[in-house]
Parts: sequence; structure tokens; C-alpha cells
Amino acid sequence: AAADEQELDIYTNQLVTILEQAAIDRSEILDLEVAWLIRQHLWLIAPDRLEYVLELVIWDRELDKLASASLIDRQVYELLETAKIGSIDEDLLERLLRALIDIHTELSIKIIKLCLELTESKHDLIVSKAVSTAFKLFHKDGIIPFAVKLAETCNVIKPNQLGTLQVLISFYSIVGDYNKATETAEQYYRLAPDVVDRLIGSYLIQQAHFTAGSWENAQSIVDCHRQLLSEIIQIPPQNPHQAQNQGMLISSFFLPYTEDNPLINKQLQNKLANIYQQNIIQKEAKSKQEKSKLPKKTGCLRIGYV
Repeated sequence: AAADEQELDIYTNQLVTILEQAAIDRSEILDLEVAWLIRQHLWLIAPDRLEYVLELVIWDRELDKLASASLIDRQVYELLETAKIGSIDEDLLERLLRALIDIHTELSIKIIKLCLELTESKHDLIVSKAVSTAFKLFHKDGIIPFAVKLAETCNVIKPNQLGTLQVLISFYSIVGDYNKATETAEQYYRLAPDVVDRLIGSYLIQQAHFTAGSWENAQSIVDCHRQLLSEIIQIPPQNPHQAQNQGMLISSFFLPYTEDNPLINKQLQNKLANIYQQNIIQKEAKSKQEKSKLPKKTGCLRIGYV
């Protein structure tokens, strides 16, 4: 209080350093309320220091104090707007994202979007986790509008990801936005890099159309799907990843809806199930082979009992 203008920054930095360490010390001994209170004082002393503001938001969530009003008071969105990519620790951003999913407002979506844009080396991983979070919120907690917005935000930040599109197709179909479901399924099919993903895309197109009760183009859609099934069965894909393998297994689901021919449909399903099973066996054998190559420890093992 007695400092002149030239000394003020020096003393403020010293005080901030002391308070920051005090907050860390309190949190390490699980004195969380006091740690939160110290961080509250940190924010009042240095309201423009972004890292301290973000830490306080995270602590708000830990102590069930987080609310949309606190995000506004602390100008979280405005501070993040001025930040540059790579200027904020990505682990801090990831922790902030986990906190923000408890606030189901338009403001939290806008802040999440900025956080995703500011990630750098962990960008793909953090966006992928955000999509998974949207899926869990939609199906477990029933926070449907927020979950849809979160998945759409991830699609804007990192567009044309097949996993994100698949989640959005499911969301749109369930909430009854059938046009978006159909458009997104067709986009998935166009982006598919190989025959397996095209087969899954074709299945998603069927799902979108038939869930909407749109049967006008059913025959052409099913004919295209049967052609893809034939390609897969004639030349089974080598080493598909788990999501592809599971997608192939369920891809014949809608065949009985369009043609009551159990003999043909069941044969197709059995052949797909066989491909699925062979892929599982191959992956298991490969996993065992890789484990067998690991160096084995030799020597005397000493075990002590206390």
C-alpha cells in the first residue's frame, strides 16, 4: 500500500509468488477451502494473469462453487480471446475443459471452443476426449442440447473426423433432426478412405434414412450396400482397427428391413461374423507374439517382508 508506482509491480510479483506457493502448500495437505480462498485473493491482486484465473475456475469446480456467473465475473472468455496458441500449458487447458462440462450454457461452449483452438501438441487427443465426453453426457446424463453443441464445436475445430461425424449422426437421429443426420451420414460416406469405412458410411446412411421414415430411395441405398458387402466378403480387409471391425459386424443390420430373404441375409451375416472372428484371432495372436519378444528379466529376485 505504501509503494510508489515504480515499486508496485515488483511488490505485486513478490506477493503473487508467495500466495501461489501458499495455495500449492495448502492443496498438498488437502486444506482445499483455504487453498481456494488464497487463489481468490490471487485473482483480486492479479486479475489479468490468465493462468491464475483458470486455476481458480478449476478449483471452483473441485469445491462445487463453479457457476456461469463466476465465468462472467472473472472474464474468462475475454482473457482467453487474447491468448495465443501454445502460450498456455495444455494440461491446464485440459483440466479447464473437464471443469467447464459441468456448466451447460452457451458461454461455456464458447470458452471450450477457445480452449480447443489454443491446444497445440495435444490438439488431436484433447478434441477426441471432448467428443467422447459429449457422447457420455448425451447418453448418461441426458444433457442433450449441450452435448450436441459440444460435438458440433469439436467438428468445427477439427472437421471431417469420421468418429465425430458418427457421433453427430447418432445425436441428430435421436433428437429428430433427420435432415442433418442424413447430410452428415452422406458426408461420412464421401470422406471414407477405404471400403470398410465406406461400408460403415453406407450403414449410417441407411440408419439416418430409415430412422427418419424415408423409404423413397431405399432400394438404391440397399443395392449400394449389398455391393460393398460383396467386396468385403470377397476380399476381407487386413488388420482393420477395432471400430472398423465392429462396424463391419453390424453393417448388415437393416437388410431384413428391406428384403424378407433369411437364406441370403443370414449367410451374409454369418460371413461377416466369420471375418470379425478371424480379425479378433489375428489380433490376439499378434499381441501374444509381441509380448513374447519382450526381454525377460533374469537374475535373483529378492523379496523383503515388513
